[in-house]
Amino acid sequence: MSLEAHPLAELFPMMEGEQFANLVYDIEMHGLREPIITHEGKILDGRNRYAACARLDIEPLTRPWDGKGDPLSYVISKNLNRRHLDDSQRAMVATKIATLRSQDTLKTGDTLPVTQHFVTQSKAADLMNVSGRTVQKARVVVERGIPELQRAVEGGRVSVSAAEEVARRPEEQQREIVMRGDKAIVAAARELREKPKASKAQEAHYERKRENAVVWQQLKDALDLIRGMPHVDDVVRIVRANDRAGFVEARLARAVRFMEDFSNAWNNSVNRKDRKAEEGNARPEAGHGNAGNGSRAA
Repeated sequence: MSLEAHPLAELFPMMEGEQFANLVYDIEMHGLREPIITHEGKILDGRNRYAACARLDIEPLTRPWDGKGDPLSYVISKNLNRRHLDDSQRAMVATKIATLRSQDTLKTGDTLPVTQHFVTQSKAADLMNVSGRTVQKARVVVERGIPELQRAVEGGRVSVSAAEEVARRPEEQQREIVMRGDKAIVAAARELREKPKASKAQEAHYERKRENAVVWQQLKDALDLIRGMPHVDDVVRIVRANDRAGFVEARLARAVRFMEDFSNAWNNSVNRKDRKAEEGNARPEAGHGNAGNGSRAA
């Protein structure tokens, strides 16, 4: 039987490297001494033990959660008591706890209101025994960092302070730094801290350039797609045959209006440049007017 993890269990990172290898060895030598706890048919506690049993091709012992208290508190208690997580790892967990919003994630049965799981960032910091400032840094990493950077913090390989500095960079720059390894992340963070801060005007200018680059790339991608499409009459025939409710037709109408506006704006821009060029060519050169000739004659 294959089991997936409960969303609350996924708040905590999986074991990696030597730590996971030791768990596999222990289960191989002594068997699974603590059962996998399930809730709503998913693993609430014991993801690492379950993965170790799968590695050893052992059928794990499972037991349903007893329902005492609430599942979030249960998961936090089990992981904090059993695992040695540093401040950065706990801050990442606290950030995830504070951003729980989906009812599908939090629903735990008719007897427990979903709202009991809504936790403020300050409360999440207290639950995970970490400072609010560290949780704020973790939030930057979760919201702006690429997945590889987040995993480096969750795995305890990089501090959340270093990861925060890198997470504020564009994704391409983050990826280039992360690809060079964990030490490169720390070194890049140190360089970014020491680098003089850009003014607000400079930051706004760079942000506009990044936005323009994104829009330009999206337009190029769209044009490439259009060039590779079949004949327009064939597309219309296929769409109309399947678009009985008219949803696609309505969206296409908006797309056509946008392209018409874009075409008009483009042509107006080109015409303005042409008019400026014509006006520039029509201006008399300095020193060749009547006044200039008259002054020389005098």
